[in-house]
Amino acid sequence: MLISTSLDTNLWKHIPFPSSDVTLLQLSGPYSKCTIVNIYNDCHSQSTLETLDTFIESNVATLRPTINDHVLWMGDFNRHHPLWEEMRHHHLFNYTAANPLIDLIANYGMIQLRCTGGEEP
Repeated sequence: MLISTSLDTNLWKHIPFPSSDVTLLQLSGPYSKCTIVNIYNDCHSQSTLETLDTFIESNVATLRPTINDHVLWMGDFNRHHPLWEEMRHHHLFNYTAANPLIDLIANYGMIQLRCTGGEEP
């Protein structure tokens, strides 16, 4: 993750994570904070998602200190599912592998910004 040198260092902080596959950055503004979670999930393992789940459970007060604060997940999840993948890629779908990610999305109240087929939500 790269941060512009023009951004005041008092307005952001790096949040340490126990894996190099996840980077957390918390931006502070006049009204709230936004924590950005950049995730790389290995296509052969669920370990990053499991570590993320444990980390969020243990650090929810750091990631989202108040109800007015926000959390954004992004990255390469390496999971293929018709909820976010075009049907022409159906040969890549792996429902079993995608289920832990779907559970995390549901458990933490996340919504998907990109619709299937590249449509806007």
